[in-house]
Amino acid sequence: MKQINIEKQILNYLYETNAIAAANRPLPLDQSLYDLGILDSLGLLELVEYIENNWLIKFEDDEINRDNLGGISKMANFIAKKKENN
Repeated sequence: MKQINIEKQILNYLYETNAIAAANRPLPLDQSLYDLGILDSLGLLELVEYIENNWLIKFEDDEINRDNLGGISKMANFIAKKKENN
């Protein structure tokens, strides 16, 4: 699974479901969307749910952190690694 394709899917989801994300196109790939004010805590949880459902992976509690969700590139990298290990 290519990271760039994952990034595009995440971006499309955000642009379609989040008015702030859509208004701030293009979103940076390497910055925290939470820190930028694009996502709040509820938005992050909704994004985690989207990722789990779309890629059929499960976040463990300790995986919901800045290392895995601190930017779109980090999310895509996490998803790719999770899929490799499944």
